[in-house]
Amino acid sequence: MLLLCSSAAAQQALNLRLGVRYGHYQKGLSFNSWTRIKGLRIYSMGFFNLDQKNYYTMGTSYKIGALQLGGFLYFRDKAKVNLSGRLNLGRAVIGVYYRAMDHAGNMNLNYRFNSGAAVTATGALFKGQFKGQVEASFPLRISIGKKRERPPKEKPVRVIEIPTGDIHGRVTIDGIGLQGVLLELQGDAGKYAAESDIEGRFELRSIPAGPWLLEVKNAPKIYYWQPVEIRILINKEIQISIELKRKKIIRR
Repeated sequence: MLLLCSSAAAQQALNLRLGVRYGHYQKGLSFNSWTRIKGLRIYSMGFFNLDQKNYYTMGTSYKIGALQLGGFLYFRDKAKVNLSGRLNLGRAVIGVYYRAMDHAGNMNLNYRFNSGAAVTATGALFKGQFKGQVEASFPLRISIGKKRERPPKEKPVRVIEIPTGDIHGRVTIDGIGLQGVLLELQGDAGKYAAESDIEGRFELRSIPAGPWLLEVKNAPKIYYWQPVEIRILINKEIQISIELKRKKIIRR
């Protein structure tokens, strides 16, 4: 009987599983060892029966997706040819085995727990009689050679794109650029600010689309500029000229 492989097998050269069987035709201890070469599984297993009818098998199987097909030799009184097939359903595995020389076969259901321990229920049809048995097994992991590290799985990064636009402009007095003027943009999405350069130019980039209020925060005392509402459009660039006006002085 084949037993479920450990998921850690890819990191080890040799795997060993020990078990206890009890049923109509087998009562005793079992062992199962195997190694993998890519999709090819090479294994050997044996059973020590309490009635001294021991046996030993060796064989190979190849994995194709969830299906695993193979063949093995069965040694008891004489060598017998066997065919095997397994269907992997996550933690559960359905196995079918056929012994070609005496036309005997069986089917089993194997379930592995988080700890690696497994329980296998088997039904066999031999010479017109149906017999069953159960087995509990436990893994032993043996490392030989250099351990192969699996690269960590990369988590997908969720990218949220926000529609935005840009504002470019120039602050002037009588047509001459004014440096150091602080401009502030206020809206539902927050505040953005920029300062004019030596030529009076400024820019505000990647502003979320929608209505915004643009203000000049530190104009010279005798100058002013009336705040204006600007609507940012998706992937559009807005050009704006800010000409500071001289305040009117009322004499009394």
